[in-house]
Amino acid sequence: MSNFIFNAAAAALTAATLDLSTGSYYAHLVTTTPLLTDSTVSNLVVSTASGYAPTTLTGLSDNSQRWTFDSFTFPRYIFAVTPPVGVVICKRAGASPANSDQIICYSDFLNSIGQVILTPVGAYLISLAFGTSGAINKTYRYQYSSGVFVSTSPNGIIDLLGTSNGTIAFVNPVPGKLTCLTSAGSSNIVTFTNKIINSGFSASLQNIAFDFGARTVRVGQFGYKQVTPFSGVTTIYGSNNLPAWDQPTLADNGYWTALSTVTAATNNDPANSWILAPVTSTQYWRYLKMGITTGQNIAEIELFNSSILSPNQNLV
Repeated sequence: MSNFIFNAAAAALTAATLDLSTGSYYAHLVTTTPLLTDSTVSNLVVSTASGYAPTTLTGLSDNSQRWTFDSFTFPRYIFAVTPPVGVVICKRAGASPANSDQIICYSDFLNSIGQVILTPVGAYLISLAFGTSGAINKTYRYQYSSGVFVSTSPNGIIDLLGTSNGTIAFVNPVPGKLTCLTSAGSSNIVTFTNKIINSGFSASLQNIAFDFGARTVRVGQFGYKQVTPFSGVTTIYGSNNLPAWDQPTLADNGYWTALSTVTAATNNDPANSWILAPVTSTQYWRYLKMGITTGQNIAEIELFNSSILSPNQNLV
């Protein structure tokens, strides 16, 4: 099941450069599930049914709980070859819909209890209702931030999670607040004691991913302390929509957005030193992945100069 805001739209909302409270919007039927990295109508695989045209949305409503529209129905189309798989909401920039228009969010066709509806080849109407959650559901979030890297006291987001924003002594946040997955196939093999990884990160483990659950993080610096001299290439990735929490998904970079890359050629660091991967994206991510081309033994992982959004106070 896919239901998401496109990365470009989410980043624009975070930066306050996209105003959803005003404007003209329309819906497109698509025959292929779009990618999170798609940004305009030109990226979509739109229905080719005879006479097809996007449907204008009416009843724009935007408040602190949700962004939504009136329910609507597409005309009766004959989907002779490829039926639609979902709908995309787009923001019209000019007098009529255009390929350059920004796309906001996507959803599969779901019934009233959240099950995916598979559409067949044939002729039929498609009626869509947004429900009480709206096209985009908004929830209040507390924001907490970590400082820049300080070698004498390298505290970051992991520390904030483990200490419930400094209100308790450090408690391992895995798996209660943070779920880990490695390419070795072991879930939560990486745990933390005062930010230090218990199990180590052996040379056979080429990738590790973190799921922050109901929380999302904006990374400023992804830092890790390696036991052995730094070698190979390390890439940091983010994602907000994964089909599964498993090794095939972890290995497939098509589900991930590259955020930062550091190489041994530019970071010729000795053993037991911190490697800092700077990230300029302002996007908040539910999932983070650390991809390594050459196995390294990792002693610590932290997120510096970063922020985390949480549905509950003090990250409890």
